[in-house]
Amino acid sequence: MMAIDVRSVGDPDYPLRLIGTFKIAFTFRTSIACPAQWDGSLADGSYVYLRYRHGRGRIEWSQVRDVGPVYLAREWSDGTNNGMIDLDEFCRIADVIPPDKGCRFERIYDL
Repeated sequence: MMAIDVRSVGDPDYPLRLIGTFKIAFTFRTSIACPAQWDGSLADGSYVYLRYRHGRGRIEWSQVRDVGPVYLAREWSDGTNNGMIDLDEFCRIADVIPPDKGCRFERIYDL
């Protein structure tokens, strides 16, 4: 079970972290490169946004998409200036469990 540090993006002590490993339940890719990004959800239905640009990855989390505070769950840099990454590699570096293969949609029209 993950613990949540409750500081939000607007808080002066930002960034926040979701503490511990968590599993992403569902994703769909919204951009392939520059940035590579996905929208998704955790098992409890909360929203996650995954983004990778210029060698930097981040996962943002909120209880409901586009409503309420947004929290930074993970942020990392791989020391490159890349803009492309696949979901498995992103999740490996971010130390999160990726969604099962049947819960990933790489093109919006797969939905």
